Amino acid sequence: MRRGQFDPHKYALHTLITIVILLLLVPVLQASQMRELEVGVAVTPSYKKEADWKSTFEQRLAYASKIFENEFGIALKPKVYWDWPVYDESADMDTLFADLTGRYPLRDVDIVIGLSGITEEAAANVLEDRHILGRARPFVGYLVLRKPINGLFKIQQETVLLHELGHLFGAVHTGAPKTIMAPIVDRQIPSRFDDVNREIIKITRAINFKNGADALDQNSARFLLNAYKQLIHEGQSYEFYYAMGNFYLRLGQTHNALTALKKAVQLEDKSGFLHHDIGVLYLKMQKNDEAITHLNRAIALFQNKPAYQAYRASAYQMLGRAYFEKGSYNAAQHNWLEALSMQPDHLDLRVSLAAIHLKEKRYLEAVNQLNTVLKAGGRGPRLYNGIAIAYYEMGDYKKAIEFFKKALSVPAEDSGALSSLDNTSPTEVYLHLGFAHMHLENWNEALVNFETACRMDQSSGCQLQLGKVYFQLKRWKDAVDALMPALKQERRNADLYGMVSTALIQMGDDENAERILKAAIRNVQNRQTQALFHSNLGNIYLKKHDADAALREFRFSVDKKWDHVSGHIGMALAYLGLDDVNNARQAIRQALVINPNEPQAKRIAEKIG
Repeated sequence: MRRGQFDPHKYALHTLITIVILLLLVPVLQASQMRELEVGVAVTPSYKKEADWKSTFEQRLAYASKIFENEFGIALKPKVYWDWPVYDESADMDTLFADLTGRYPLRDVDIVIGLSGITEEAAANVLEDRHILGRARPFVGYLVLRKPINGLFKIQQETVLLHELGHLFGAVHTGAPKTIMAPIVDRQIPSRFDDVNREIIKITRAINFKNGADALDQNSARFLLNAYKQLIHEGQSYEFYYAMGNFYLRLGQTHNALTALKKAVQLEDKSGFLHHDIGVLYLKMQKNDEAITHLNRAIALFQNKPAYQAYRASAYQMLGRAYFEKGSYNAAQHNWLEALSMQPDHLDLRVSLAAIHLKEKRYLEAVNQLNTVLKAGGRGPRLYNGIAIAYYEMGDYKKAIEFFKKALSVPAEDSGALSSLDNTSPTEVYLHLGFAHMHLENWNEALVNFETACRMDQSSGCQLQLGKVYFQLKRWKDAVDALMPALKQERRNADLYGMVSTALIQMGDDENAERILKAAIRNVQNRQTQALFHSNLGNIYLKKHDADAALREFRFSVDKKWDHVSGHIGMALAYLGLDDVNNARQAIRQALVINPNEPQAKRIAEKIG
C-alpha cells in the first residue's frame, strides 16, 4: 500500500472492458454455505505496548469479516494468539514475512496474521515504501500488518487489513478509485471491492491455503490468468507477476511461467525467494547453469538473515542438485553439506549425499549413509533402490534382490529424485531384479522379472534383456520375437545378430538365418566377428548341399581370422562335398595345427587319411 493521488479516469475504459470479459467467462456464483476461516495471530512485543491492542485488532478483523461475509460468504474468526519473537522488527517486509512463515506453519489454523510494530528507522521510509504497512502473497495463507506511525494513518488500518486479505485470495491492484484494492493509502475507508476483484475472489473463496496455488484446478488457474492479463498496468507489484507465474505452472506452461517470474524479479531484484524459485524452475527445465546463477544470488541475499534460514537451506539443496546434474560431484557435496548443517534432520539430503557415493563407486559408503536414513525412519522406493544398487554393484546379488523387492513394496515418497537414484519406477526395479537373478543364473526368476518389466515398457532395450533370457532358456521363438525389435534399433550389435541367427538355426529356419547373417556381415565392422558369421553362413550352405557357396564363406572366414578352427574344418567339409580330398586334407591339417586336440578335426582326419 502507498500514499498518494490517483487519476480516477486513467483506467476507466480498461476496467470496463475487463468487467465485460470477466462476466462472460465466470458463471454466476451460486449461493453456498458460509466458510469460516480460523485465524492464528502472531504478535510482536512492540505491538503489545498499547493496552487495548487486542480489542482494537479484533474490532478491525470483525469489520473485515463482515465485508467478506456479505461479499463472499467468508467469516474470519481469531482462534489463537502467539508471542512473535521476531528476529529483527526493523527489517523489510519480506524478511518479516519469511520470519512469520518459518515460525508458524498452517496446521491448526487456516491463515496466520502477523502484527508488528514499526521502528523509527523503518518509519523514516514509510513514504517511499508502499509495502511498509501490509504485505500478503496470493494463496499462501500469511499476511503481515504493521502499526501506522502516527494518527494520520490509524484510520487506514481497516483499509490495509481488507486490502491484504484481498491479496491473500488473489485480488490485485485496480484502477478503480475508492475501492479496497486501489493501490494507495488515503484517508477514506473503502468498503467495497471493484467488480473485477470481486469475481476473482468468488473463484478463489474455497482455496485451501495449506496447498497454496497448487490447490487451484486448471479451470480456475486459466480464469485467473485471463483476469490478471486484463489488469496488467504500472501499479502492479512483483507479487502480481509471481502469482501469474504460478498460474502458468498450474497450466503446464513452463516458459511463460519463467517469463512472469523474470518480470517479478525485475521489479524486486533483491528478493531472495524470487531468485530461489527462478533457480528451481531453471533446474526443472534442465538449464543447470542458469539455475546455479539464480540460486547463488538467492544464497547471497539470504546471508546473515536468520528468518530466511529455511529458504537458504533449500537454495543450497537445489544448488547441489544443479551441480550434481552437471557431474560436478565435489561442488554438489559441498552445497548439500551446507544445507545439512542447517537442517541436520533432513533425510533427503542424506540420500542425496549417498547418490554421490554411488556415482563415485564408493558403494559401501553409500550403503552406510542410506542405512543411517533407514534407522532414522526414512522409507520409500528411492531409498531402498539406492541400497539395492550399491549391493548390486558390489556383487552381493542376494542382498540387492532383497532391497529391490522392498523398493517395490512401499509407496513412492513425495521428494524429488536425483538422477542416480531415480530408477525407482517399477519398470526399472524389475529390470534390475532380472539382472541380479541373471548373475545368480536364476534364469526362470530373471524371466519373470523381465517379462513384468517389458509389459510396462515396450522399448527395444527392455525387449533386448528379455530376449537374452529366452535365449539362455533355449526358448528360441520367444528369443527371436523379443530380439528382432531391438535388432532394428541396434543394427551394429554383433551379439544381437549372433543370438537371433543362432535361434533361427535352432528353429530350423535357415532361410531367415541366412538373411540375418548376411545383414550382420554388412553392418558389423569387426573382422574377427565377421569371420564367425561367415562360418555360420557356410554351415547353412553345407546343410543345403551347396558346397561351392559353403566353400566361399569358409574362405572368407579364415581370410578374416586365420586361427578360426571352425573355418578350416568347414573348408575341409566343403572340399569333401566337391570330392576334392587333397584340399580337404590340407584344410584339416591346418585346423589341427591350430588346435591338435580339436575332436571334430581329428575325426575327419582319421576318415580321409
